[in-house]
Amino acid sequence: IRPVFYESTATPHRREVSIPWNASVPMKNLMKSKMVLQNAKISDGKLSGSKETIIALQTTANLNCPEIQNFIYTDFRKLAIDIAEKQDNTEHLVFLQPSACVSSEFDTHAQRYQMRIADNAENHIAIQVRYQAETKNFISEMEKIGKEMLKHSHKVYTWLCSAYFENGKLLLFPIEVYDFISVAKKENFTLPQKYADIKPAYANQILALLEDMQDEFCALLQSGMHSASLENVKQFSEKAKNFGMQGLFDLLTEFYKSAEQERHSIQTHTTQIMQHYTAVQKYIQTGLEKLEILCALEHMKSEK
Repeated sequence: IRPVFYESTATPHRREVSIPWNASVPMKNLMKSKMVLQNAKISDGKLSGSKETIIALQTTANLNCPEIQNFIYTDFRKLAIDIAEKQDNTEHLVFLQPSACVSSEFDTHAQRYQMRIADNAENHIAIQVRYQAETKNFISEMEKIGKEMLKHSHKVYTWLCSAYFENGKLLLFPIEVYDFISVAKKENFTLPQKYADIKPAYANQILALLEDMQDEFCALLQSGMHSASLENVKQFSEKAKNFGMQGLFDLLTEFYKSAEQERHSIQTHTTQIMQHYTAVQKYIQTGLEKLEILCALEHMKSEK
């Protein structure tokens, strides 16, 4: 829970000391508590610190409990599919428990710490943290945990992470790590047939093409159709044709024609251009959603 408080930006430290829900202690002192709230309110997707909300019951929380254990992922494929199929654009906070740490290293060139972890089915993904002043201590702790996991294979840790797709990979940003939460039973997960039957030979190349197109079309909209160069659109059309993506080729061709007509005419055809623009963007978005999960599942296997 991340309560929302309605203080001004002039009091940046008030959030830390605020006492919501008639509690007798500041918010930070409510850590490791289990609460039942009466008249709870939601503001912008987060729990509100409204004065009308009160704590009806407060007990000490035991995180090593069935409620938490049932949320823990032990198979990375299931985690990737669950995130991909939600498609709700919200932050994906997840619990997961890897079976092993494969590598733990700090990339001095990229200024990024990365821990590669494996599940019971030998699927690999990465936990990543970029080096910043505020992450320095956390990275140091993660390096210690990684060293411990590599040295003692029986060591089990449960991670609370923010999960996301990037460049066709499932990545994790760590928030907290626990060494006392157990999982009674590992997931016996079978990849659904609709994913198992697909062999994405060119998935990564097509994903890269759609990502480049997304950047280009956002730039076109920002700069305006009259001033922007359409040369890249022609190149995207050729690449789509070479990949055998006739539908995308047709959409790009129609968009190019309408944009060129607008540039060389004293009459405006804005509605027509935006219809073609929207059709291309819908294609890109749908393609990215489908390819991200296919590429992520493939990367889990290829990185072994």
